[in-house]
Amino acid sequence: MQLAVEAVAGTSYADFFARYVDGTDELPYGEYLAAVGLELVETLSPTQPKASLGIELSGDEKQTVIANVFPGEAGFQAGLDRGDILVALDGEQATLTTVPQLLKQRQPGETVRVLVFRRGRLREFAVTLQKETRLDVQVRPVSTPTPTQTRLYRTWLGLS
Repeated sequence: MQLAVEAVAGTSYADFFARYVDGTDELPYGEYLAAVGLELVETLSPTQPKASLGIELSGDEKQTVIANVFPGEAGFQAGLDRGDILVALDGEQATLTTVPQLLKQRQPGETVRVLVFRRGRLREFAVTLQKETRLDVQVRPVSTPTPTQTRLYRTWLGLS
C-alpha cells in the first residue's frame, strides 16, 4: 500500500506510514479537514452522564457485555475486564438502556458496586466513578472559508 501511495504521490510517505499505520499516533484530522474548510468541534453531550465507569458496553437487553475497558480509567483500576457480563450497578439491573440512566443519578468520585459474571462466576467490584471525558465530535464547515478551501472542498466532493 505504501509503495502504491508513493508512486501516485511522487514522494515518500515513510514517516506517515510509520506514525499512523504501523504506529499508534492519532491522525491529525483537524489539520486535514481544515485544508478543505471544515473543522472538528468536540463537545460533552448534555444528555451524557457526568460520571463514567470508564468502560464501553455491547449486547442487548438480555445480556450486557463489557466490550472495552479503557486503560487507566475507573473500570480498569477496579479490575473490570473485557468480556465480563454486566449484571447490576448498586443492586439495579444493568443493561444498555439502564446503565446511562443509573450513571446520570451519580457524580464523579462516588463508589458503586458492580456485579459481573466472569467465566461463569459472579464477581463484585467497587468502582469509583470518574468524570466523563469522552466527547461528541462533529465535522462542520468553517464560518468563512478561503477561496482555496472552497476550491479544494468542491474538488474533493467532485463538484468542480
